Amino acid sequence: MNNRDLKNVVINGMGLGGPLIFAVLCIPLLIENLGVERFGILTLMWAVVSYFGLFDLGISRALTIQVAMDMSNGDHSEACYTSRSGLRLLSLISIAAVSLFLLAGLLGARFIDTDISQQELGIATLLLAIAVPAIVMTSGYRGVLEAQRRFTAVNAVRLPLGIYTFAGPALISFFSQSLVAVALILMIGRWVAWFSSMLLVKNFFRHGYLIGVHDRGRYKKIFRVSGWIAVSNILNPLIGYCDRFVIAVVIQVSVVAYYVTPYEMITKLWVIPAAITAVVLPEFSKKFLSKKERDIFKKGIFLTLALVLPICVVTFFFSNEILSIWIDPAFSEKAGYFMKVFSAGIAINSLAHVPFVYLQAAGHARFLARFQFFQLPAYLAALVMAGVNWGAEGVVWCWFVRIVIDSLTVLFVALRNIGSHVEENLVENE
Repeated sequence: MNNRDLKNVVINGMGLGGPLIFAVLCIPLLIENLGVERFGILTLMWAVVSYFGLFDLGISRALTIQVAMDMSNGDHSEACYTSRSGLRLLSLISIAAVSLFLLAGLLGARFIDTDISQQELGIATLLLAIAVPAIVMTSGYRGVLEAQRRFTAVNAVRLPLGIYTFAGPALISFFSQSLVAVALILMIGRWVAWFSSMLLVKNFFRHGYLIGVHDRGRYKKIFRVSGWIAVSNILNPLIGYCDRFVIAVVIQVSVVAYYVTPYEMITKLWVIPAAITAVVLPEFSKKFLSKKERDIFKKGIFLTLALVLPICVVTFFFSNEILSIWIDPAFSEKAGYFMKVFSAGIAINSLAHVPFVYLQAAGHARFLARFQFFQLPAYLAALVMAGVNWGAEGVVWCWFVRIVIDSLTVLFVALRNIGSHVEENLVENE
């Protein structure tokens, strides 16, 4: 990784990490103004919105990989047409995603044990559904911009949106406790982000936005890359969020706040590997690679570990003190244990982020998807069993065991394949 790469990592870190300051300030206000139960529902809303941001059949990441590959060949015209083709597909997918969002949201509301009215939950779900096309399309624009290594443009949208996601609901909570008002705020922010991203990407096209002849060959090329990535994009967040839904259904929705608050705080450390993987992915995606790939791979892992591990050590040993100062001692008494387990898990997981994107770029997305597919039912069954027998403490230990197995498996498989990817590309170059 050269100086330019490190600069881009810093830019990504600011875009992803800047909103954390507002999260730290806003979450206590949201808990106080909305109450523990409504805040628990809000965390589920955040989770669902984040999940449907990945409901793009893997096309966003496929665009990053394929457009970067086209540009590495010096064929910017082909990269332009590939981008337009991918965005056309996303516009169609986003419409279908609205129906799935409504179905998932309305069905989920019926299974959650809460005193909040079904009407309020229904209207909030409808408003969030309106935001789904903007969420899906914005992820596609980001994929194109990252392929061009335009990380400043990416974060010019990401940073304000991240701040708004926390600050908007916190501000409205002073005037209304209604989840409808919160959902409206979130929906408006997503559409503003869509419009801003569209303007940034539009400049890349030489013949105008979404104008041109439909080429089935380009669609097939995109789907060849995106197919198994799509499965991972659907399964990965589903695996990541099902623990909180199990707590809401099997235990009690108010417990979600004590579980999710330290989780959201600790997992915000994922902005560090996200900032790094966004920079290395276009490099891994180039058609012709050199043995420099090994160097990028190792430096990416060591940089991630060096930045994440010290923070996790602090949050592990001082979890109760941090939560007491941040929220209050009573909250810390119930949530401190969860924070310790999450800190240990995230430290171990920092080993897997660079290997994960490497495997996707190197054509091993099928392994990742299959691994997650077989992982989901076993994990979900274990969560339900643990929740019924040991409560939220059992759920958090299921999470820890899963993330350790997942992280070490991905790291091991990537290490076995890093050499073969380099050799295959060198042979092709010759």
